[in-house]
Amino acid sequence: MQRIRIGFFGYNDTSWMGGINYLKNLLYAIRTSENQKIEAFIFFEQGADPSVVNMFKEDVRCVFLRYDTPGAYLNKVLTRLNGRNHFLNFYLRKYKIDVISHSRINAEGVKAKIICWIPDFQHLHLPEMFSKEELELRDITFRKRILESDLMVVSSNHALADCISFESTSINKAKVLHFVSQIDKEVYQDDPENRKRRIGKYRLPEKFFYLPNQFWKHKNHKVVYKAIALLKNQGIDIVLVCTGNYKALENNDYIDSLEQLMKELRIENNIILLGMASYQEVQFLMRYSVSVINPSYFEGWSSTVEECKSMGKNMIISDITVHREQNPLATLYFNPDNEIDLAEKMIQKWNSYSGGPDYDLESMAKEKLAERTVEFGKSYESIVLELFNKS
Repeated sequence: MQRIRIGFFGYNDTSWMGGINYLKNLLYAIRTSENQKIEAFIFFEQGADPSVVNMFKEDVRCVFLRYDTPGAYLNKVLTRLNGRNHFLNFYLRKYKIDVISHSRINAEGVKAKIICWIPDFQHLHLPEMFSKEELELRDITFRKRILESDLMVVSSNHALADCISFESTSINKAKVLHFVSQIDKEVYQDDPENRKRRIGKYRLPEKFFYLPNQFWKHKNHKVVYKAIALLKNQGIDIVLVCTGNYKALENNDYIDSLEQLMKELRIENNIILLGMASYQEVQFLMRYSVSVINPSYFEGWSSTVEECKSMGKNMIISDITVHREQNPLATLYFNPDNEIDLAEKMIQKWNSYSGGPDYDLESMAKEKLAERTVEFGKSYESIVLELFNKS
């Protein structure tokens, strides 16, 4: 059987690392599949961040959409004139692409089958996190993607129920695809020099909690800050390390409120903000923390939880439906609106773990990771094959 050629669209910058990591893990699972029924390509705009492009070179063929060739220019003009995506079709013909997967494009007139991906339906559950315009745009965009796609994927059973409730026609085309995160092999190197190079440069204490989420409002950093203040008032000085784009322009008001809360609670010395960190460094910080915390109000399928599952790292996470569905080992759940509940769980972990790996958990996780990755690849492959069997 001739391999099915699938095109993905890469992200042009690092503003959404969750999406980048999701795509990287999916492409890895495709590349390592035993049957190799799929050949993947990823399309980037010419000005894409080289650091993002480099993340994918090992797993997939990278193609750059060039705007400066006569053919591309003509097709772009035609696209503007009649709304049909002639510019994209130019590349689909050139690389003989059968399917555009995880599409987030204008699909009108596109000469390929379409699989779209909707990460979550957060706006249905937390409308207060969005402006009126954002809510309307999400409704329009999501419905358009569902209606224009041949099949679609969501990351959890919770998202599947939301999808069907949101647009009933999706019941015949929506599929659940649980993604699986990979762990960089260097993360497991235990020699002191490696630890010093990766962790020591940040001058972190021996024991710390780690919160790797981006600084978006629904990620709920505030409950962790309040829990730390409660513990500090009891004479228990705990350090929290955070990574993520702390100076994202669209989050300025929320970030200002976080800074103000730190000052009011007098916990500035208990919070270490490291800014953006590489995927590998995030995993090092996970491994050497006492515990990883995810206090989020909502997730489509948490990449933080998946990374800890793949690594074998204990966690403290908000008691939400998707986290229960992910079901990580050695985890304590807490009410995301209750800092007292979280503080109690934090002190349990603080007293039970030193900073660093739990080798028993790691061994179990490594054993399961290969099996989970194979299942991830097979699940995606079956979705693609179902699409062609329908034809």
